[in-house]
Amino acid sequence: MTPSRPGGALRLVDGDDAVEVAPAESVPLPEGTVTDVGPPRGLPPKSATLKGALPDNVAMLRVEPTGTGTDERFALHFHRYGKQFSVLDALDLRAQRRNAFKTFAEVADTAYRGEGSLAPGTWSDAHDDLVYKWKKLTTLGTWLCPLISEGEHTEQRVATAERAHAAADRAGDAVTAAEEARESDSAKAAGPRLIIMDTTTFEIPWELYCADHGSGSPAAQTGRYLGACLPVVRLPGLDDAGLGRYIDGRRTADGGMLVYDALGPQGPPRRDDPFTAYEVRSRAVSMDDLVDRLRTVDDLLAFVLIRCHGTYDVGTNTVALGGMSLVKFSAKDMAGLAANGSVVLLSACGSARQIGDPPDSFAFTFLLREASAVVATVADIPVASSHGFAVQLIQEAARQPGGVDVPRRLMEHRRRKTARLQGDGASDTAYKALLVAFMYTYYGHLHTTLRIARPDKGSRDA
Repeated sequence: MTPSRPGGALRLVDGDDAVEVAPAESVPLPEGTVTDVGPPRGLPPKSATLKGALPDNVAMLRVEPTGTGTDERFALHFHRYGKQFSVLDALDLRAQRRNAFKTFAEVADTAYRGEGSLAPGTWSDAHDDLVYKWKKLTTLGTWLCPLISEGEHTEQRVATAERAHAAADRAGDAVTAAEEARESDSAKAAGPRLIIMDTTTFEIPWELYCADHGSGSPAAQTGRYLGACLPVVRLPGLDDAGLGRYIDGRRTADGGMLVYDALGPQGPPRRDDPFTAYEVRSRAVSMDDLVDRLRTVDDLLAFVLIRCHGTYDVGTNTVALGGMSLVKFSAKDMAGLAANGSVVLLSACGSARQIGDPPDSFAFTFLLREASAVVATVADIPVASSHGFAVQLIQEAARQPGGVDVPRRLMEHRRRKTARLQGDGASDTAYKALLVAFMYTYYGHLHTTLRIARPDKGSRDA
């Protein structure tokens, strides 16, 4: 069975007459059984199907918990072109169990502990432990492989246009340069995006799904990871009205930033501090201080950076950032965040880890406080990596006149680490860099642009 899209609808057909998504020859689709089970139930309120809600270039994967006790499982549903597809194949259903997957945090913790040992391949083993678990979920491949192929096609268009733009710019051909810039923007806008609404507590790293997991080619050689080929947007479990808020129109956060950095040099910011020029207020000294500041509306605030220690206690099933528990944080008012729809970067260990049933997290709570987007981590990240990622994002958002498309920027970050993995002989260091890049996940609006600017000096508090 192969997926096709005649007449703008996704369906599966037997035989060789399927219309394949270009470039079709690069899509190794595993065998599986997918059944069209009719319109989705309850999403969204304005339409009996998702056709009216999801643009044609947007798909959604819903992951729901099933089973209880020692037999916890998950169900998969895929939405695109107004259709819902669900896994009914018995082999797939047997593989969809909690104990079939380790969390990213568990695998990374093992790799960190093994770094001091003499055994080679600590991070490559971690990579394989995460990536090759997918091979039993064959039906999932019939949904995600075409998306990955579409994403690759989009990136080929973007790369071609950007090379032509650079050449025209060097030649002083302003007309051609402008045309190629429009072509690049058009390709990016039309490229595929995937929403993942996972209401389980299994913490499955969907972004690491690799299209070639069953082809015999090592993932490191192909680099066809879902999260490196197209923007992936995670959302919490939403009611009917909630989904529309995150897919309608576009969001732009434009202004300066508020910083709480417990991991950098303490005391007054140094002259070479990369954040100081963009801060709209003096730097917060604790999570309590930061949250208090977010109670006040500031029209200049576009970006909130939090770099601190994050903790996850398995025994008590609690998470905390900078010593503040999620329970305490969830009770706080943050009117200033809602007023501007700011973007939040939680560059702290495990800041996206989930607790409770239904699952909750710091990332979800910031969204409920009406941040446009949250970038958070699903595992422990090195301090240097958290600093480097924050600096790169801020510099790009400040340098580019139109700002940065945040979910796309995260995809490009993973894509660069994937290229490094392919280019240096797949060293263990490169595997680690790749996995750290995938620890960052995006939550929020389907299209969020961040533009960071230097605020008026007079707007900053003492």
